[in-house]
Amino acid sequence: MRGNRTIGIAREVFSKWERRAPLTPAHVEALTRDHGVSVLVQPCGKRAFPDAEFARAGATLTDDLSPACAVLGVKQPAVEALLPGRTHLFFSHTIKGQPENMALLAACRAQRVRLIDYECIREGGETGGRRLVAFGRYAGRAGAIGALRALGERLLVADGATTPLL
Repeated sequence: MRGNRTIGIAREVFSKWERRAPLTPAHVEALTRDHGVSVLVQPCGKRAFPDAEFARAGATLTDDLSPACAVLGVKQPAVEALLPGRTHLFFSHTIKGQPENMALLAACRAQRVRLIDYECIREGGETGGRRLVAFGRYAGRAGAIGALRALGERLLVADGATTPLL
């Protein structure tokens, strides 16, 4: 993969409510125009930026990210979406040893995937350093929206109650 100047943006599959993207179309345009990087984007109808904006910015829309040397996402991908021997960047939620994410970590190891967890990118490379990658207040809002929606779905299933939370 040495010398490969192709990156991929994965569609988000972890949560049906995830609309964030690891790069904006403006980032894609700068990478393609100013730095000669090819950007592959998996189409995704729920992303905050429409696929057409990524295409206008110079990205190639494709389901196949295998030419990419690095794949960027927001949340953890499905294990079967990992590309062996590549670099994957996303919030893996494995740093604290969360049991529900250990299969993903094991798959990364078995497939020789270089995992870069945004949560671990810290100032000075120090564990206690300030986080340099974060989605700030938007991540908190996304979590709150997800929790309210889940409550609405629970009320619908348990009581048949249709609420504004849906």
